[in-house]
Amino acid sequence: GYATLMDVVHEPRLYKCGVSLNGVADLLLLIERYEKSIGGRFSTRFIGQLWENQASLRRSSPINSVSLIEAPLMIVASESDLVVLPRQSRRIYNALRKSNNPVEFIELPQGDHFLSREENRQSFAQALLRFLDEHLGKPQQQLAQAISSSQ
Repeated sequence: GYATLMDVVHEPRLYKCGVSLNGVADLLLLIERYEKSIGGRFSTRFIGQLWENQASLRRSSPINSVSLIEAPLMIVASESDLVVLPRQSRRIYNALRKSNNPVEFIELPQGDHFLSREENRQSFAQALLRFLDEHLGKPQQQLAQAISSSQ
């Protein structure tokens, strides 16, 4: 999710659309949460020393660059995600809406970061195929048919 958001920020004309599933939108918010809950070890180990440089974190947070995004986005959050709180997805969705960017939001009920619930995997797959079909066209129709015939 984070990679998608940063890609559409840095290369706005390269992508026809993007999908962020449980993506980090604000690194400062993520690090603040982890510092409180597990003493910052996650921040140091997985994000490196960036947490010491708030300016770098702001520049590397998609929430602060929504004005650069041109591609339509689907933002998907999982209601019970403990890795990346759904608040991250809601915040970037609202920021994109305020900037008049084409965006849609889906929140998967009782979902975790890993799409563990079968119902959420199916809902996400159906929404993803619809979104890609809308923004990319025919190749996604062929993919949907291939998936259907394999089941």
